[in-house]
Amino acid sequence: MRRALLLVGLIALGVLATAPGAGGHALLESSSPSDGELLEAPPDEMQLSFSEPLDLGLSSVTVVDGSGTEVETGGLERVGSEREVRVGLPQDLGDGVYSVSWRVLSRVDGHVTAGAFTFGVGVEASEVTPTGDGTEVEYPSPTPTSVAGRWGFYWGLATLLGGALAGLFIFRERVRAAAWLLGAGWLVGVLGLLGMLVAEAEAADIGLGALLSSDRGEILLVRGAALLAAGIVGAVALARPGRVAWGVLGAVTLAAMLVHAYAGHAGAARSPVVPVAVQWGHIVAVGVWVGGLAWLLVGLVGADPGSRGPAASRFSGIATWAILVVALTGFLRAWSEVGSLGDLFDTGFGLAAVGKVALFGGMLALGAYNRFRLIPSGRLPTMRRTVGAELTLAVGVFGLTGLMAGLVPPSQLQEDGPSPEPQRVVVEGSDFATTVRLRLTATPGTPGPNTFEARINDYDTGEPVEANSVSLRFSLPDRPDVGTTELALERAEAGVWRGQGTNLSAPGTWRIGVLIQQAADSVRLELELEARGEEPRIQVIDGGPGQPDIYVIPLGEDRTVQAYVDPGTAGRNEVHYTFFDAAGGELPIEEITISAALDGEELELEPRRLTTGHFVATAELEAGAWSFTAEATTEEGTVVTATFEEEIE
Repeated sequence: MRRALLLVGLIALGVLATAPGAGGHALLESSSPSDGELLEAPPDEMQLSFSEPLDLGLSSVTVVDGSGTEVETGGLERVGSEREVRVGLPQDLGDGVYSVSWRVLSRVDGHVTAGAFTFGVGVEASEVTPTGDGTEVEYPSPTPTSVAGRWGFYWGLATLLGGALAGLFIFRERVRAAAWLLGAGWLVGVLGLLGMLVAEAEAADIGLGALLSSDRGEILLVRGAALLAAGIVGAVALARPGRVAWGVLGAVTLAAMLVHAYAGHAGAARSPVVPVAVQWGHIVAVGVWVGGLAWLLVGLVGADPGSRGPAASRFSGIATWAILVVALTGFLRAWSEVGSLGDLFDTGFGLAAVGKVALFGGMLALGAYNRFRLIPSGRLPTMRRTVGAELTLAVGVFGLTGLMAGLVPPSQLQEDGPSPEPQRVVVEGSDFATTVRLRLTATPGTPGPNTFEARINDYDTGEPVEANSVSLRFSLPDRPDVGTTELALERAEAGVWRGQGTNLSAPGTWRIGVLIQQAADSVRLELELEARGEEPRIQVIDGGPGQPDIYVIPLGEDRTVQAYVDPGTAGRNEVHYTFFDAAGGELPIEEITISAALDGEELELEPRRLTTGHFVATAELEAGAWSFTAEATTEEGTVVTATFEEEIE
């Protein structure tokens, strides 16, 4: 017995020492705007999709701007399924980088998770730093209160079901210890439920009243109602024992176990019917086995001596089938939640599962010894000791089960939040008659190959709009030489059309005409999308005392330009630009414009050609942080732009 208790303690300590963060599993699967997304115009709402249904009353989403000021938002509202919510944003949301923090409570398993992501409006890509996986998820650790509460609740249900089993099939008579065992089991279950209630309120950082009035609280109240009903029926069964009373007690306890199965990991599945049925079968089989063991132990002392042997034999037959169900359903649940053999030893959940298997093996060995050695020989005094040892191991099994309920299964860790989102640019608009609302996404939104996605919804209802075809027409008003191109999109799903193309062939603000051809008529929209080129990495060469610094600016295709301001102090200055080709020779320039800007005020300079690729412009500069820009056209007609900044003292 001492060795068994030592084994239980060592396994529990090992799991607690190596466990990852624990708690809820309502993880952010996607968001709009997504993590790191760049928007041309401010959105009027955010949409977030989670892996589990949320308790909206105990969940929150906070948005702050770049200065740390909280943005006033609307409340959480469901949209579509119970896993999807939206948050209204103010109409005067300005340009900048915004951080979104979410803290949600799963309505199914009652656990809390929190995370964050960022998006930008009207800013450069370099200003937005994605969180990497879109979540930065935090899991509250399992507390002793939560583990002890679940442990007590499991024992209470098992004892009640064992009592019904004993009255119906095992002893079929009054057992002297039945009253105190049934009452103690029910009381332990009630205390366990109260512990679970306190633990969930602490995790959600709210009062008990607020929790009980929430969606999650309703599930806890249903558990309490089922437990209360079982207590009342149990009292009736003790006062007037009979098959009907014991049968009703068993039915009520089975119902309580079903509610408990739904309120755990199994109920969080997208298609919960099969997982809940498997988990329910597992809980019932464990209750029959372990609860029956408790009643067998007291019955071996308190029942009529002549009925003890037949009762032990009957229980052994029932327990054999229960053990088979426990093994099968336990394997199915472990397979779906652990995912791989490696995760058994790399995660706290897996280690707890290993511990349960080890203790289960010990119980199985003792049970086999009882069935095949002790019962046939009639050695009932020895059997009392082995049954007591089985129950000791069951203490550890229930403890590890309570711990596992607060740990993230490895299968969910593998899906822990959305994968990193690629850079993208999103623009939205509607037609003149406000019949449809269009959201166009260009990924990555830079000059070159892009993937375009058009989401078309009814302006009023938000439902997807069916169309026969969708096409895009691209033009760059500032660059007539680029020309106009078209791209036909293909239907991906209801209201969603996608296509790939190199239509964004140059940086700048593109005008995109959208034609949506429907069965009866067509809808036309016009959007503007800015394709930003990658910011060049400028090399600064220190000119030394009395000499200007030289800025080496890459132009693409291994071309560069070297620029400097001489002397770089307030007063009269010469601004130089020299263009070089890939071979290091001067790049012939057909025409060039040079400008200088300070505090948003731009000054056009008069460039003078010194050589085929070297130009200079005179400027009267005052002290301040100046930005210098040259836009040049090469002899083959390519337009290149070079910008650098320098502090004029």
